[in-house]
Amino acid sequence: MSEASIQVTAEQLNDTEALLISKETEITELRNQLIQGKSQFQIAAEEHQEVLAKLEAESKKNNELILQMTVMENTMLKRTVSQEPAADASGSAVKQISRLPVFEGNAVSYNRCIIGVTEIFENYTTLKDFQKRALVVESLKASARDWYESEPDSNIAFGTVLKKH
Repeated sequence: MSEASIQVTAEQLNDTEALLISKETEITELRNQLIQGKSQFQIAAEEHQEVLAKLEAESKKNNELILQMTVMENTMLKRTVSQEPAADASGSAVKQISRLPVFEGNAVSYNRCIIGVTEIFENYTTLKDFQKRALVVESLKASARDWYESEPDSNIAFGTVLKKH
């Protein structure tokens, strides 16, 4: 076997070295971009956690305020009931009761509405079933009222719900 020598000019060697340096520089820049991207992602993740924590704290504060408002409303209702004469058959008690929470058919506000209705009915024990029904129907708005209006009375079990209170 004969060995064939490869002839490389100085210009080719310089071009190859320049290309190698260029590629090494490009790889270094890409590594730096990756490191910077990871750092930005980590900062964003930390900010996200902080925002979630703030949201949770605000939500907790909001729930506590709602609870305090409910307790205050109950106290006021109890005072009102104890200071006013018993309801007569004309329905004057219905006029004196603060309004029930408005319910527009939103699933999120359903429990709050039910709790408010329950508390008012527990504090106004002298209300008749028809008065309770009138109050509930008056509090229905938007899609909840549309549903109520479209259903036949036989499908709406107010009697059993209201008799519990």
